[in-house]
Formats: sequence, structure tokens, C-alpha cells
Amino acid sequence: MNRIVFILYGLVLCGVHACFSQAVAQDAKHPAGGRVAYMLLVNGAVTDAVVKAANIEGHKSVDAPYVGTWHGFLKGMDSIQKGRLDPVEQGKIDVMLIGTLNCYPNAETWKNHLGPDDSTLAGFAALGVKNNPKFRVVWQTYLWPRGQAPKDGKKTLEVAATKKGAAGEPLKELEKLVDAINAKHGRQVVLISPVAVATMKLVEIVAEGKFPGLTDPADLWTEFNMHSNRHVLALTAFCNVATMCGVSPVGLKPDFSKVTYGGGGKGPGIQSMAGITDEQLAILQRIAWEVVSQYSHAGFSRHDAPAKANPVANPAPAVVTGVHEALQGWQTSPDLPDDPIVTDYHNYIATLPKAERPGAFEVKYFLDGKRCNAEAALVNVGGTPWPHLLTYDQTHTRNRVTNFVACR
Repeated sequence: MNRIVFILYGLVLCGVHACFSQAVAQDAKHPAGGRVAYMLLVNGAVTDAVVKAANIEGHKSVDAPYVGTWHGFLKGMDSIQKGRLDPVEQGKIDVMLIGTLNCYPNAETWKNHLGPDDSTLAGFAALGVKNNPKFRVVWQTYLWPRGQAPKDGKKTLEVAATKKGAAGEPLKELEKLVDAINAKHGRQVVLISPVAVATMKLVEIVAEGKFPGLTDPADLWTEFNMHSNRHVLALTAFCNVATMCGVSPVGLKPDFSKVTYGGGGKGPGIQSMAGITDEQLAILQRIAWEVVSQYSHAGFSRHDAPAKANPVANPAPAVVTGVHEALQGWQTSPDLPDDPIVTDYHNYIATLPKAERPGAFEVKYFLDGKRCNAEAALVNVGGTPWPHLLTYDQTHTRNRVTNFVACR
């Protein structure tokens, strides 16, 4: 008998999320927005559709200052024409959401402007905070697809090579730079939207045949460069909005029916965002939330207690009694759970006391059979861990909730 379990850990919420709203699990009060400039390769129309679906109050798209090309602006602040960044310095922009293929520090592409004093990213942060105490930069990462794209044949994505290439990107260097910039300003001015990680997860899911309606990961791109297809664009927007505003995209119903993409330069013609099924949408949203909500550089607090041990693979029996014993015989899995379980998990979160709802993240899955497809999440509550163990039967119906007692 294959039973499914979901375990919910509770920890204190430390620090402040770096957007306008602290809400992670959405509350009755809609999160507040601000004046956002979509820069360079960010598709503003797709992002706006997600923002609207999330009921972000006060959100306004403003004209993005022209800083040059997506590759030229990275060569230091002197590479940007004087006066172009006046709206940033004058405090007229709350968030710069920036997308560039050259998103990682690189001596060549960044022309050796790599530090917290001379990089373009540092310059944006320094200008923005001068006259705007809530100014933020959301820096979107990008996954370079590796494969073959003959002019007169079908393109082929090499999944292993793409994953290897992604692992070799200097993400740690970007994180160190962001940490140094934020330390200078005494708060989290720059956030990283982990789109590259989320996109790699989607590539693997498609390659494994677990994404209904799409079997070839090469079809996630119209061309193997900046030209992502609709599924990657939607995933990107979910990650960016989750990072920018601290809200879960799970369950949102964005209206993409009138949104288009493509048509620029030598890329493909204008195409419609319409055509993403509800089942596909749910998978994209789960991927985005799982990745963003576990990433401290996206503005979400990471809690090492109870875990210097892994809170899922080893549920920290020294901190919480009963969890380890309750999970004897269960197996963890990286697989995504089925939709009824996700819906039930979010409904369960909504029934918790208000103080316990914010901060649901680090979702994991357990199963007591060969196929793993259950979930575990970390919720920020009250200072000590208070796990909630949810089990499901073969019909995905929740049949038990066990609340464990913290040891401290």
C-alpha cells in the first residue's frame, strides 16, 4: 500500500523579506507593490499578468531607463550614458527587475568591473538607495541551453551538457558580490531570482516525461539563446514575482490570453502565451515556489536550526520528538506531488493561526512504497520547530494530521 505523507516544520521568521510585503503564504490582506522597471530581457507583459493574478496592490510598471544593450551595460557605470539613470537616483523607481544573459560575474563580459564598488550592479544599488529607502534590484539568473540547432533540421537539447554547464556557472561569485553590496547598505537591496535553477528543474522534468503535453526539452526554447518559449517565460515570471514580492505563485490563474512574446531582432516572430494548460501551469508554479522559497538570496530566511542535519532526510530527533520515529520506513523523493496533495497542503496552511502562516518553504516529499510523491515543508513560526505530519491514502485524501511537540 502506497501512503503519502507531508510534514510541516515550524521555525521563527528571522529578518525581513526584501520586497514590499513580508507575506509568503498569502494572507487575506493583499501584498503591497511598487513602481517596477522591467529591464532588458524581462518580459514585462508576462510578469504583469502574474502580478495581477496575485492581487499585488499598488503595483505599477514604469518606464525602464535605457542603459544600453543586455551585454554592454555590464561594463561599469561609465558605460551608461550620463543622465539615463536619473529616475533611479531621484527615487522614482522602487524595483529594477533586470534580465541579462551575462548574469554572472565574468572578467570579460563585465570588463573587470566585478566588485561591490565598481560593478554595474553595485552602481545601480548605490544610486537607487540615495532617495528611496525601499529601493531594490531583482537580478534574474539565466540558464544557457546546450545542444544542436541546425538551420535546416530539428534542434536537440543535450540535458547532461546543459546541467553540467549550469553547475559550472559562478553563482557563488554572484552571491558573494550581492552579499557584499547588501552589507554596504545594511539591508537586502539586491535579490537574486533563481530562474536558472528552476529552468534546469523544468528541463529535467520534461526529459523524464513528467510534463504533460511536452516531451522534448528542446521545445522549451524557440532558439537556443535568449528566445525562451512560453513555458520558460511563465516559469521565469513566477520566480521573479515570488522573489520581488514574497508571494507564492501556486494556485494563481494568470490571464496570458492577450500576452505575446518574440518578434524582436533575428528571433522568431510574435507568438502567443496562450496554450499553457492548467496542469502545466500548476507544475511550473510548484517548481518556482520550491526553488525561490528555499533560496536566501531571493529574500527568504534560511534556518539552519534544527538542521545542521537535513530536516527531511534526518528529521532532527534531537530537536523534535517523535518525528524520526513517525517517518520510519518512509522514503524521501525529489518528485513533485500530485495536484490534490498540493491543493490540500495549501488549504491546511490557510487554516493555521495567522502568526504561523508566513514562511512556508523547503517542501519535501515522502512515500512508504517504491514511488515517492509526498511533501514536507518548512514554515517559519515562533522560535522553535513545531512539525505537523500530514498523511494521505492512495486516493490522495488526507487521513491524519499529527502535531509534534518541540523540545525547546
